[in-house]
Amino acid sequence: MLEPVIRSIRPRLVDVSNKTTWTFVEVETEDGLIGTGEATVNGHADALASLALRADKLLAGVPATRISGAVATVSMALDSFTGRAVSCAVEQALWDIAAQRAEQPLHTLLGGAMRETVPIYANINRAPAERSGKSFAQAARNAVEAGYRYIKMAPFDEVDYREYPLSGPAAMQPGLDRLAAAREELGSDAALMVDAHWRFDEASAMRLIAAAAELELIWVECPVPETPDAIKSIRRLRAEANRRGMWLAGCERETSLERLLPYLQGGCYDVIMPDVKYVGGLTDLLTASRMAAAFSTRVAPHNPTGPVCHMASLHASAAAPADGFLMLEHQLGESPLFFDAVDGIIPAVTGLADGACTLPEAPGLGIAIRKECCR
Repeated sequence: MLEPVIRSIRPRLVDVSNKTTWTFVEVETEDGLIGTGEATVNGHADALASLALRADKLLAGVPATRISGAVATVSMALDSFTGRAVSCAVEQALWDIAAQRAEQPLHTLLGGAMRETVPIYANINRAPAERSGKSFAQAARNAVEAGYRYIKMAPFDEVDYREYPLSGPAAMQPGLDRLAAAREELGSDAALMVDAHWRFDEASAMRLIAAAAELELIWVECPVPETPDAIKSIRRLRAEANRRGMWLAGCERETSLERLLPYLQGGCYDVIMPDVKYVGGLTDLLTASRMAAAFSTRVAPHNPTGPVCHMASLHASAAAPADGFLMLEHQLGESPLFFDAVDGIIPAVTGLADGACTLPEAPGLGIAIRKECCR
């Protein structure tokens, strides 16, 4: 029997807001199955779409079952951060097709579920109607009411170490005010984390860690730019966070296992955050989880974009090794399109303890893009 081959690869773009466009990639085989992946990189939707069309030319007629070879072909030809995102989306889509053909949920093909539910935390950074402490506090309360018990925000809009020295607290203060408002609103109902989006240098990050401890946060994420020459600095920041009873988290944009490894070897983070869209896809996310376990590091996959990445990450989280898996990120409240732009069931956390959700059980990824929601 002939192997099913790839007929076409097409980008599907969904405009969510003036800041966000989700970029999905659909792979169709000659026997009519359609798999979906996500390649979203903010601000690069049109470039990603063009790269997806290049992948179409590269993989036309290639057997859909040869997933690693197809991904390697795209990765080598599209050698850039956005190209990596497209190759990861193709990998997700091919796994989706394989699981549909097997009539099994994707996590079964990834090695089987290691847990009955997946713990999830809410990223509320795009939910507030405005960038005020009051709006962040309301978004945090909405997350608690939706069933989440761990909540993260990225409040430091005014901080950029590249533009001016952070010798004083002025640039940091608006972000701290937003954090304080959310912390007061949450009380003991939920834990709070902060994402610093690489906006600090080491000295100012030390001040951030001290302030975060005062607000009783549980982790500080990506305080400084992640480069090989910053490893010693990041290790010092981790030591300070640990001394104050918090974790340091990072490594969400590493585009290969090779790029991730020095941060594990360097003891930089308590929690690493590989992203299925960037690190290499589903297979490499699971490998990253096993690598982290070998270094006694926890894993909380980065997942702040659209519903396809969310479902791919949920399946991978279900199959992730038991040792060290912490929880999965979920972009909460950005747009109703998260649910409305797809057919299929996206498991919700409502009604389960501590923000966990049930596993997807439909064949494949479990969702498909509604074409009427695309450009």
